[in-house]
Amino acid sequence: MSKSMRSYGKGINIGGMSLLCLGLVSCSQLPLMGQTLPSERRLGGKLVEAAFEKQRAVLQESTAVIYHKRKPVSYGSIMSSDGYIITKSSELYEFNEEEKQDEPKEIMIIIGDQRYKEVEILAQDVEWDIALLKIDAQDLKPVKWAESSKVDQGSWVVANGSSSKWRRRVNVGIISAKPRKIDGALPVMMGVGLKKAKDGVEITGVAKGSGAHDAGFKKGDIIFKFDGEDVKV
Repeated sequence: MSKSMRSYGKGINIGGMSLLCLGLVSCSQLPLMGQTLPSERRLGGKLVEAAFEKQRAVLQESTAVIYHKRKPVSYGSIMSSDGYIITKSSELYEFNEEEKQDEPKEIMIIIGDQRYKEVEILAQDVEWDIALLKIDAQDLKPVKWAESSKVDQGSWVVANGSSSKWRRRVNVGIISAKPRKIDGALPVMMGVGLKKAKDGVEITGVAKGSGAHDAGFKKGDIIFKFDGEDVKV
């Protein structure tokens, strides 16, 4: 290796071999020689999950898994000890082909190892895709809210990952963007729910005040073309 290359480089060691990262080439672009990071040490590996066991226990106690026909469709956060839960609104409904309208799904909630089959949808906001549920429960452990301004960029965060029926798993990530304001006066959302139709896509719902609502779209409309091109699903 030439002296000029050594003068611009930074030494690293991979698999027992000394390599050089040049200033014009990222170390990540070099082929790994000898060994790679063991799977248990990767972001979703067992050792990483074990490091967040306390946070996983909070997810286990303070979040709910929402099931429809034995299939998990969403997660919810416990808001109060007596059974108020917030979740995504869009996962609670399915389109009735005969009635041409959305209808609530038959859902069941699991918290920890407890099942709750009687679930009431108290309120929802389609525009923000949020719903408030209520179950008959006592002594639940609600989540604790933090001011977003007090959560620093670069903080570790966890969320529910794919879970078994009785045990949560964690998805681990890092807050990489700062909070930013979105001007509510701008049409920042299309405001429609869509599903596959025979020859295009069918609108399953239209949010009031959205761009789609102002344009005259209605539930049950089928879109066959977009910008002069056939819609292919």
